[in-house]
Amino acid sequence: MLLLFTACGDPGGAAIGETAGSGTEAPATSSTPEPPATPAPASRPVREAHNCQLVGKALEDGDFWIAEKEVLLVVVADTAELYDQSYPESYRSFQIYNTLTCDLIGNHVMPINKSPDYPYYLYPETYEPLNQVICAQGTDFVYCYDLQRNEMLMPMSPEYRSKRRATDASSGLPQGLTVWDRYLFGYAAEFGAYAFDLTNKRQIEPVIPLAEYLHRETGIMNQLFVIERQPGVFQAVYSNFDYDAEENPITLSPLFDQPLPISTRISASARNNNLLVLQYKDGSSAVGIDMDRGERVDLPAEIASQSVGDIIDWMKKR
Repeated sequence: MLLLFTACGDPGGAAIGETAGSGTEAPATSSTPEPPATPAPASRPVREAHNCQLVGKALEDGDFWIAEKEVLLVVVADTAELYDQSYPESYRSFQIYNTLTCDLIGNHVMPINKSPDYPYYLYPETYEPLNQVICAQGTDFVYCYDLQRNEMLMPMSPEYRSKRRATDASSGLPQGLTVWDRYLFGYAAEFGAYAFDLTNKRQIEPVIPLAEYLHRETGIMNQLFVIERQPGVFQAVYSNFDYDAEENPITLSPLFDQPLPISTRISASARNNNLLVLQYKDGSSAVGIDMDRGERVDLPAEIASQSVGDIIDWMKKR
C-alpha cells in the first residue's frame, strides 16, 4: 500500500569540467594541487534499544521509536498541568525525543478529546517512507508529526459525506489510522471512514467520500473515496473496518486495475445505495460498484453503455 522514491544530481547543469554550452574541457584556474577529499563519516549503527525516560506517563504500547532516526514519539499524560485532578489521566501531550541525547525536543498539548479522560491514540502504522508522518487520533482531531520537516502538522478534523449524530458515548471514538499513497485515512466508531490529502502538508485538505453505505449485516458504515490520480483519471478506494482484526482493522481496497476517466457527479439519491454506477465522462461506458460487498461489478459492454437505471436493474438481477 505504500510507496517511496529517491533522486539525485542536477541533469540541467553543465557537466563538471565543462563550460555551460561549450562541450569542451574548462581550463585549469590554478596549478596548486587540491587537498585530498575528507572521507565521509561512517554510518552510525542502528541501536536495538534506547534508555530515555519519559516526561509523563504513557499508555501501554503508546510510544513509537524510529531507531534509524533516533526519534521517539509518544502521547503522555502530564498530571501536573493538563486536567482537573478529579479526572483520571488525560493522555493528550504529544512528545518527541532525541534518543541520542534523551532531550525532549517537542511537546504539543492537544485539545481535550471529547472528555479529559478520553485519550489520544498513537498509530505507528501511519509511519512509512513516502510521507514520513506519525499520527495520533482523537474524536475531533488528528495530529501528525512530520519527520521530514521535524514539525507538527496542522490539526485535521474529520469530515463526512453527511452530518453525523452521536447515539451514545462511544459514537465517534477513534478506531484507527492508516496511510494509502499520499492519503491518511481514519475510522471512527459508528461514523465510518474519513481521509486527508497529505500532498501539500502546509495546507492539508479533507477528502470527502463520493458515496457511503451502511452494511446490512454488520452495521458498519463503508465509504467509497474517488481520488484523482492524474488529471482527469480516478481511482475508487473502498474502505472497510474489521472489529475482530488483530492488527490494523482498516482495509482500503482500490477497485480499478488502473485509474479511469470517470465522472464524479452522481445524484444525491445514489450516494447511500448498495449499488452504484460511475459513468465515463464521455458517456461511452460505465463501471458498477457493489457497496455491500466492496467490489467492482464487471459490466458487459452492451450493458455498460446503457442508462444508469438500466445498469442498476441489470446488477440487481445478476
